[in-house]
Amino acid sequence: GGGTSALRQLAIYGGADVRTRAITALARINANNHLADLVASYHAVDASIEERRAAGDGILTTGIAMPIREDAIEYLAGELSRAGHVARLSIGDDNVVDVWDVRADLKGVRNTQTFAALAASHARSDAAARLRRIDGLPQSLSRQAMIAELSYRVSVDPLWGDAKQVDAIRAAYGSETEAAFAAHAMADAISDADWPAVVGLIKLVADAADTSSVDDWLIGGSGQPAPLVQAASSPIPRVRYEAAAAIARLNPQGPYPGSSLVKATWAEMSRLGRRPIAILVETIPEAIARQETLLISIGFQVDTVVSVAELERRVAIGGDLRLVMSKSGIADARPIELVDRVRRLSRGELLPIVFYTDEANVLGPEKFNVPTVQLPPPKSATPIQQRLTEWLQAGQLPPLVESERVIFAAIGHEALGL
Repeated sequence: GGGTSALRQLAIYGGADVRTRAITALARINANNHLADLVASYHAVDASIEERRAAGDGILTTGIAMPIREDAIEYLAGELSRAGHVARLSIGDDNVVDVWDVRADLKGVRNTQTFAALAASHARSDAAARLRRIDGLPQSLSRQAMIAELSYRVSVDPLWGDAKQVDAIRAAYGSETEAAFAAHAMADAISDADWPAVVGLIKLVADAADTSSVDDWLIGGSGQPAPLVQAASSPIPRVRYEAAAAIARLNPQGPYPGSSLVKATWAEMSRLGRRPIAILVETIPEAIARQETLLISIGFQVDTVVSVAELERRVAIGGDLRLVMSKSGIADARPIELVDRVRRLSRGELLPIVFYTDEANVLGPEKFNVPTVQLPPPKSATPIQQRLTEWLQAGQLPPLVESERVIFAAIGHEALGL
């Protein structure tokens, strides 16, 4: 089953005979629609004579000139770029779709159902795999392919990165996984807010035991913090703790650009508790008691503040922050100002904010890219829980669980010498 979707998987990842049969079938079904598969097979370093012949015959039926290697690379790089654009637009798309993967025996496929966002990441990783079948790619394209593959691997398995998995990436990408090159890839992934790829690249630091790589990871160009150091201030707790933990393993012996930011993240890690944190903004004792009870019932540690100035200070301290819940009538700022002031903080950039009020629209006409909503004063935890579930499904990475907080707290303690 699976039709052309399954055949396209076999054309990339199948064994030699299977690839030839898949390419022959795709060319027969519609060569124009599967040009990327045909071009990749025609120029692939691992293609058999039969696979190359089947791909060439298919390309000829489209009426285009047979692409030379450089044209093939340019075309497949364009396909990877387009797939990356679609993946970015799909973040948060929780419609359920079918995806196909090649079985371990490389002879058949299996079907799974997944969110459309993950399917788009899968398609981007496939585009990278087609490009990588051509030998001797320019470094910049090899780097983009590695980012695409790591992004998908970590999206599927946020705990990706054991020694065997890292070794497989090192074997596939060679020098691209060395500190100086991988740091460059991390800079690209951070600028695209591709946080799963950033986590994957951080895992390449884990076994960087030779001291020569310490400077490559920690000293950026022009006195700016290096990408790994920037990642240690990511708005996403999982990313910043993974980055800070990797820096702790590198055991830097002196200061480096941004070292104070990393120390702040270690301190934040050392304070992690068993529960994630919700910050409540409220001034009336009865309302505080009511809202704290609701938030505690759905698993939060609740830190209550009475002003937006105090909220800013609390967000800046960080922790495994999941939610700001505020009444609308706070003396020192209107709701829209509260949102603006929280979003300006690195720890508050992506933090969901819920206002509870019976008033009409207190947020005005503004549209928000980050979860920012108004609800009637909740009588139960259900509406908050429903929103949190929606937002978690829309995220690129799952939140931390208790055992991870315990581990990161221990790393923070050790790094600070506590």
